[in-house]
Amino acid sequence: MGRPAYRRMVRAVKLRDGSCVLCGSRAAALEVDHIIPICDGGAVLDRSNCRALCHDCHIMVTKLRRQQGPWGKRPPDPQGRLFTLS
Repeated sequence: MGRPAYRRMVRAVKLRDGSCVLCGSRAAALEVDHIIPICDGGAVLDRSNCRALCHDCHIMVTKLRRQQGPWGKRPPDPQGRLFTLS
């Protein structure tokens, strides 16, 4: 896996989602989050394992993941998202 392939995936996910998939923010600097973390076996370049998040939502999701433990203990909701905002 080379950096150009990763950059292409990041651009494609940001273009596909267009805004933060959790809060709807159209922040200029969206970040790409791996739904199933790479360290838990998530595919690095699989666009279906990625989503665009604003910086604040990305921090929130990361903190929640650390609190909840390994992927196997927190299955995604029916829409394939791990966390939603109420």
